[in-house]
Amino acid sequence: MSAADTKVAVTTDENWKAGLVLPAKDKRFKTADVTDTKGVEFEDFCLSRDLLMGIFEKGWEKPSPIQEASIGVALSGQDILARAKNGTGKTGAYCIPVIEKINPAIKKIQALVIVPTRELALQTSQICVELSKHIKLKIMVTTGGTDLRDDIMRLNGAVHMVIATPGRILDLMEKGVADMSNCKMLVLDEADKLLSQDFQGILDRLISYLPKERQIMLYSATFPMTVTEFMQKHMRKPYEINLMEELTLLGVTQYYAYVQEKQKVHCLNTLFRKLQINQSIIFCNSTQRVELLAKKITEIGYSCYYIHSKMAQNHRNRVFHDFRQGNCRNLVCSDLLTRGIDIQAVNVVINFDFPRNAETYLHRIGRSGRFGHLGVAINLITYEDRHTLRRIEQELRTQIEPIPKAVDPKLYRKHHYSIVLPSDLVIFSMAEPSLFAIQHTTRQYVPNSIVLLWIAQREMSSYNFPLLVNQCRTIQLCCLVLQVILTYINVEYMGMMTFIFTMALCLYNLYVTGRRMYNNIDGRFDLRQIIRESDNQLKLLYASEVFTPLVLGILVFIIVRLPGGMGRFVWTLACCGQIGAALLLLVVEIQEVVINGY
Repeated sequence: MSAADTKVAVTTDENWKAGLVLPAKDKRFKTADVTDTKGVEFEDFCLSRDLLMGIFEKGWEKPSPIQEASIGVALSGQDILARAKNGTGKTGAYCIPVIEKINPAIKKIQALVIVPTRELALQTSQICVELSKHIKLKIMVTTGGTDLRDDIMRLNGAVHMVIATPGRILDLMEKGVADMSNCKMLVLDEADKLLSQDFQGILDRLISYLPKERQIMLYSATFPMTVTEFMQKHMRKPYEINLMEELTLLGVTQYYAYVQEKQKVHCLNTLFRKLQINQSIIFCNSTQRVELLAKKITEIGYSCYYIHSKMAQNHRNRVFHDFRQGNCRNLVCSDLLTRGIDIQAVNVVINFDFPRNAETYLHRIGRSGRFGHLGVAINLITYEDRHTLRRIEQELRTQIEPIPKAVDPKLYRKHHYSIVLPSDLVIFSMAEPSLFAIQHTTRQYVPNSIVLLWIAQREMSSYNFPLLVNQCRTIQLCCLVLQVILTYINVEYMGMMTFIFTMALCLYNLYVTGRRMYNNIDGRFDLRQIIRESDNQLKLLYASEVFTPLVLGILVFIIVRLPGGMGRFVWTLACCGQIGAALLLLVVEIQEVVINGY
């Protein structure tokens, strides 16, 4: 090799970061929970180049305190008992060393990560896949509620790392499907929950299938006595990490409001109007109250999803995915989502029902203020909750203040950005870049600058999403052109077909409207709700939404029967107007996909 070739190779090797596809730098304010480090870089851990590429392309710039304290120890093979606050990077603290230690050439399970919930398993697997995308690891997630046969088929192939809930992976082990002979790394995320009575005995049986020479790593925000018992039984001189001098996140401001039970929904409505919400999570103490509250929130005019443990798994996955993508602003849930769930856009947590213990409270409020960002937690307190409130304050050594008349937005929304719509038609300022609001605006409406500005202002003031269903513009265009052609072939036939179609659509609305997504939480209404609605104005509004297709069908039926070719002319003009609007929407959506990638 010539000297020139050697020089080029060295230059390329030194500048490997230049070729990375890095996400936009997060300029939001971060608290000392994640910034108070010793200045260690990811490169200082001697990680492989491919893993470093995945870390930087994930947007992780420097290790957080828990990652700084944990990664080096985990790479050495020592057992770990790590305690750190929610939302400070615990997942990365174990994912990075586990991925680094896996040998891709060995086509067997080498690492097992156990988490308490299906949603956390999906989230963790996504992080691992993103970090290891340049290493070509086979990462499998398996949870209860999914088809066991699919898991068995996947385990017949190469799998390097399994992320699972305890019951499902134990079932696969006992069936002889999951070969753990090479699995020398076990991670328990949210260890306090995994070692509670809910999973009593399962982990002991699970560990019996692992090799004797193994590394066990426990991560959690709280460590009850059960963790100590497990440590003494299964771990060998674990390295203990405790970053919990203060139990609550520094960036989360906590308030309470004294209300009567019957005033809670009204109070929630006031909070929605007063707060500048990116996304919010509202917690209830039972699955029944989750569904009832979601219905109430929809009735007062706000978009809302709900999720709880009794929902079908495919519905839970869809709700969780859509909420993460920003398709809805508010999520009502049970304690299913108290642990580990990381949704960066969530800046407000509301305890509609106050939790019974400090541990649950700590995990709930940790859903906001993730990774050192700012957030606010608001607790609706009844007379019966007053003693629980004081007890939790004492146990967590924190202070929950009475809510002021106006909550300063700087406490949970630090910076303002200028957002340019993909259509380049309107620029407006909004606090924190909520891209999902822009997505819905450009996808749903004709790109007219005045219309878009009005929609943007409306969304920023009401903090609600337009509740319209996406349509495939290409198919819509084809149908409209076909309508024009059929009109000139036989205008009366076209009118009759349109009338029949709109009648069918009306009947479909009566059956499906309000049930199409997640048991009626998308803001639409079925016939039963219309009949039961006591407010006459709302009843008229709901009825108009359902019966609009029928009215349009009748109008078309009348128009096409106008004398002297007038019907054909009017109908063609209407279709051409729709074609123009659909074309504009198609152009905007293509721009959106090209520019933003979604």
